[in-house]
Amino acid sequence: MKKRLNPMSLEQCASVILLGRLLAASVLLAMTPIEALAASPGYTFKVVAYIGDAAPGGGAFVNDFEPGRLNNHGQLAFTAEPELPFQEAIFLAGGGTLQQIMRFGQSAPGGGLFSTSELGVIGLNDAGDLAFSFTLEPFNFGPPVYGGTYRWSHQTQTLSPIVIPGVTPVPGLPGSVFTGVDFDVQLNNLGRVVFNGFLNTPAGPATGIFQQDKSGHLTSLVLPGDPAPGGGTFDFVHDTGLNDGGDVAFEGAAGGGNPQIYLWRFGTGQVEALPLPPGTVVALTPLINNRGDVAFQAFGDTAAGLFLRSRGSTIPVALVGAPAPGGGNFLFISQLFSGEQLSLNNVGDVAFDAATDTGDEAMYLFSQATGTLRRVFGIGTVIPGVGTIANLEELGFFAPLSNANLNDRGQISFVAMVSDGSTSRGALLIATPAP
Repeated sequence: MKKRLNPMSLEQCASVILLGRLLAASVLLAMTPIEALAASPGYTFKVVAYIGDAAPGGGAFVNDFEPGRLNNHGQLAFTAEPELPFQEAIFLAGGGTLQQIMRFGQSAPGGGLFSTSELGVIGLNDAGDLAFSFTLEPFNFGPPVYGGTYRWSHQTQTLSPIVIPGVTPVPGLPGSVFTGVDFDVQLNNLGRVVFNGFLNTPAGPATGIFQQDKSGHLTSLVLPGDPAPGGGTFDFVHDTGLNDGGDVAFEGAAGGGNPQIYLWRFGTGQVEALPLPPGTVVALTPLINNRGDVAFQAFGDTAAGLFLRSRGSTIPVALVGAPAPGGGNFLFISQLFSGEQLSLNNVGDVAFDAATDTGDEAMYLFSQATGTLRRVFGIGTVIPGVGTIANLEELGFFAPLSNANLNDRGQISFVAMVSDGSTSRGALLIATPAP
């Protein structure tokens, strides 16, 4: 398992009580008896693959699944280990088929060999094209992370490089080359890729935010040292969101302060800051949809949870300690610990996984249209022909890590342990709402 944790939250905010809440949650989850709850009505479930199934390209799936992106045609890009734990490959599921895109040990386009790790979010658009970052040999998680960023075309069925470390020039910085790439890649329906690349600065390795358009032209969007709204310059930037209009939502820290949420506007090239929700001092991992809504996490000494910024207002989606639909209170909201546990679609709905103080683990869906939050499935949900969801964990982790992905049709991809009464096994699934 390889997730982009939220290191900035620990480095910048050691005094924030969220860490204590998370540690307390781990103890309580281990002690609390689990009670089965029914799923919200109207979902059907399809198993994409089980741990132990044969993998395209050879071998069998081991260890875990990491869903990367679910498009509006129901295609799912995901990472898995087809032979040995921690030796990863990327696959595309759709139309009843599984296709290998690449795997560790293969030659990388532009030079070098793919090493063991895919880096965070995979970009997937509705055409079925992919973009991703992957480590290269010799393996080095840095900083900088030694790896490259690549596109895969559904038309040509081939990979092409966007960044080759030590070779590709950093746009706007004559004489500089990328020294590596960081977690998370975005790809929109116009073929624009946004990614996080490492470059050398006087203060050492740092990440900037870059884009490549469909024609292959590379540009810099935000660099360390750029002016930040409100004063100072950026010490740290990391992209996590892109919409079809080309707007980019990112987390950044300026002047030695805590990470905040910023927007880079495609139309103007200007950066603006989002206000922090009351009671919070840190905001991370934003997602942006085509309406301009932004979903993100934030926390401080009086509030911790998930928030949605829409039409100039910020509302809480789920807060640690608040009542959870289906019973109990939210105890562990997984996105606060690890990335890829939150998803936002173009309708403005938000999906995420969480655990409660009653021992439940479930997927929740917030509807912006109705302003309501509901539990859609989780522990105890019966899947006909498959079994019952035992938990939303992977590799024995103490809380949900199901990698929620939500598309505009309301489909949710996720990972769960399912039991038929005698055996349990990890499964990668897609839940589809009834018409």
